[in-house]
Amino acid sequence: MSDVKTRTSRRHKWLVIVLTPCLVLAGGATWLVASSSGLQWLIGVVEHQSGSKLSAQGVNGSLFASFGMQQLVLHGDGWRITVHDAQIQWQPAALLRGELEVLRLGASKVEVLSLPSGRPPVLPDSLRLPIALNVSQMKVDSLSIVSKEGAAPDFVASNVEASFMGDANHLQLRMLRAHLSAGEFAGSAEIATTKPYILKAQASLDTAMQLSGRLQQIHFTAESSGDLQHVVVRLDGNGAGVSINATARLAPFSNVPVSHLQLAFSGLGAGRLFDGAPPALVSGSADLQGTPGGVLEGSLQVSNAHAAALDRNGLPVRGVTARVRLSSSLWQLQQLDVQLLNGSHI
Repeated sequence: MSDVKTRTSRRHKWLVIVLTPCLVLAGGATWLVASSSGLQWLIGVVEHQSGSKLSAQGVNGSLFASFGMQQLVLHGDGWRITVHDAQIQWQPAALLRGELEVLRLGASKVEVLSLPSGRPPVLPDSLRLPIALNVSQMKVDSLSIVSKEGAAPDFVASNVEASFMGDANHLQLRMLRAHLSAGEFAGSAEIATTKPYILKAQASLDTAMQLSGRLQQIHFTAESSGDLQHVVVRLDGNGAGVSINATARLAPFSNVPVSHLQLAFSGLGAGRLFDGAPPALVSGSADLQGTPGGVLEGSLQVSNAHAAALDRNGLPVRGVTARVRLSSSLWQLQQLDVQLLNGSHI
């Protein structure tokens, strides 16, 4: 009888020895994912491992379902992203199937600093994410981008909403909407994660312009196709009787970033642009080729369908042709030729 009790006691001891570390690990895991202090400890580890490239303040919530930060700062060589009042709601169980499932990602303000590097852009080796990612809803109340520390923003958007999906083959930005100073923007984009990075994108902008004392609504649409080294962008705009069409061929990673630009417009009434202007109806086109250094050179043609004499309150010009040279700092018209109503030229 004593031998049986001894064997039972030994089994209990071994059971305690085996279960104790398991219970400790289970308790530690529960503390890590289900408590705010566990989340704060984990964020501290990530901060240390990042080499001070990431910092977080005001961490709250838990990894079990949702958490937030009063401020999150990410920075690297020549750039910094500051996120205020970040809130993340996700599904941790999705990690078991190799996915990161974010139900909602929100922030009250996102500030992006991107300093000019002075170096030519380099095509990335890959765009693949380390894990499949799906963000069902992203919302940022205010987004600003600056290119100089302490300077006014170069770009501002508010009420930014979108969803995002990324896997081994594609990255997709869907249902993007934002309020810009120019109007209401909407768009979507998709790009392959491997070279040559085939892409396609669509966008629209609804804006309003004050023309001749009246507010005129204008609608723009744009489509992009090609790959990351050779992008074709097509733009169409309509409003206030004016039609605009443009096609641009871009090579972002070459020394000629805009290789070809074609522009056509019609229905442009001078009286709609300027009060008291003669009733000219202008249409035209431009065909420009890119050169190293970002300079565009080519031809410009403009015609006036309502040419009339000055004593008839008209504009006595039938058309204009010229050679054009455009850069970010200089606009030049060369070989300018003006055809007058009587057939003569200036």
